[in-house]
Amino acid sequence: MTSMLAKYISKKLLGESLENNFGTEDPYFESVPATKLNSKPSKKMKKVRKALPLGISEHDGKVLMKVKRRAYRLDSLFNCYGISLGDALDVFMAMMVYRTCQQVEGGLPAAVHSQMMFNIVIDFFIGLVPF
Repeated sequence: MTSMLAKYISKKLLGESLENNFGTEDPYFESVPATKLNSKPSKKMKKVRKALPLGISEHDGKVLMKVKRRAYRLDSLFNCYGISLGDALDVFMAMMVYRTCQQVEGGLPAAVHSQMMFNIVIDFFIGLVPF
């Protein structure tokens, strides 16, 4: 009985939780308090998509939403029955995201262009290493 009590206390005091882990924030969704039917906030939280940043044009907002959607699919949903479909397809899809980003009015700055290409190349070479 005392071991169960000690285990419970140690989990509560020393245990890691999702909120205190660094880097576990979801880049696509944010948690907001859920509301009841009478529009009073409840203790529960619900996940909603992050809003577009203020101050961008309507065209750039559409491009940003398209890029976010493709990036989410590449990050979270790219496997078939637990089997990765290949690095060549991954590079192809990353290039699709890159080409979509180039549609921004005024084009991409040179620093962003080179950083994106560098990330695609590094992603390809890291993906070649079998796990």
